Amino acid sequence: MLLKSAVEQALQDGTPYELELQMIRGDGNLVWTNARGEVLRDAEGKIIKLRGTLQDIAERKQAEAALQKAVEEVSQLKNKLEEENIYLREEIKLAHNFDQIVGRSDATK
Repeated sequence: MLLKSAVEQALQDGTPYELELQMIRGDGNLVWTNARGEVLRDAEGKIIKLRGTLQDIAERKQAEAALQKAVEEVSQLKNKLEEENIYLREEIKLAHNFDQIVGRSDATK
């Protein structure tokens, strides 16, 4: 439907289109495609043809999904590291509670 609408719009107003679509191949498998098209006109402005291409972008989509998953994993690990850092700082404060020491002797300093 999206491709049909884009082609109809291109024929109506002459604007080129570019879409990323999932399409069903002849063997029944879904494949991601990039569809591009443009209207070509003659000197009088009459449409003489619609030129378009379909490009298989399944590998790119898989790479994008893998990259997104990696980014999410890195973000989770970063959050965990920040939480552990806060926890360890608190542990150090508890283990070495020097804030409560009062005194002026050289040993205390």
